[in-house]
Amino acid sequence: MPRRRKYAQYYAAGCKICGDTTVGRGIAKHVEGAHSVKYAAYKACFESGRAIVDTLEETGTAAKGKKKAVIHVLVRRFTV
Repeated sequence: MPRRRKYAQYYAAGCKICGDTTVGRGIAKHVEGAHSVKYAAYKACFESGRAIVDTLEETGTAAKGKKKAVIHVLVRRFTV
């Protein structure tokens, strides 16, 4: 039995800038090297505040032989 439904949305993992899900423990090195962004700034943008929505969504159907586009949706609430 599958762990989730076939087209279910799932939580984003890995790099939230490029969507690379293979990045795990080396996220700080990846962000600073590949995207030229300080890891402290990355954490401030993506890990502070309360997450309301953090999902990856597929966009519609694709023609034969083409990949579907995946969009990372992140909505956070910040209080000042």
